[in-house]
Amino acid sequence: MRVNTRNRFAVISIPLWLHRICCSPMRTSTIDERFSDFLEDPTADRLVAIREMVTRRVDYQPHVGRSVDSSDSGAWTSLSSAFDREDFSTVLELAASLSKPFCLCPRYHMMIGVAALELGDLPRAKHARRAYQACLDGLFETGEGTFAAPYLISYPSDAHEMLAELGVQACRQMLVEAGDARFDVLVDADGEEYWFDATPMLAAANRRQSAAAVDTELRHV
Repeated sequence: MRVNTRNRFAVISIPLWLHRICCSPMRTSTIDERFSDFLEDPTADRLVAIREMVTRRVDYQPHVGRSVDSSDSGAWTSLSSAFDREDFSTVLELAASLSKPFCLCPRYHMMIGVAALELGDLPRAKHARRAYQACLDGLFETGEGTFAAPYLISYPSDAHEMLAELGVQACRQMLVEAGDARFDVLVDADGEEYWFDATPMLAAANRRQSAAAVDTELRHV
């Protein structure tokens, strides 16, 4: 039986005391500190600053199609599989190792929130709910969903989470290349297009594939 995540997760609210504990002012330039500051005020500038740090990380390997062979993609697949089979203890264990490369991913926080809620860890569930909403709010601030002003995404699930938040169901999906930029374009039943800049995400996949190809060649030398 699949979990009805959106309905169960949406009822969580954040009390003021937990907000103050979780959202201390930024003191350093680390991802953790910047994300804490982002939770307090999820602006586009703060999201982009974290995005630049995350996408430069070696362990930033978002799951982009079946052709991407990476340990991090495998970890994400394992996390999603554990969530789908309602193995919530495993979800929390696996999520801990992905906290930095997936800190801006709404679905990542949603899975943590539902798992924590099911296991009775209400403070953790509330914190995850806040992170989930902050990530969505920040993503919507980055653009207008058009070619001229696309939303800036970092993970394949971002586009679908954003459309779900808008109550829109995509009927078609396209990958559009324009110079060095790569766009994920989703189209609804009325033909309206929603543009997402997926350049860093796809660049990371290409880097991984190139590294894998070089490694294969070296093994045959």
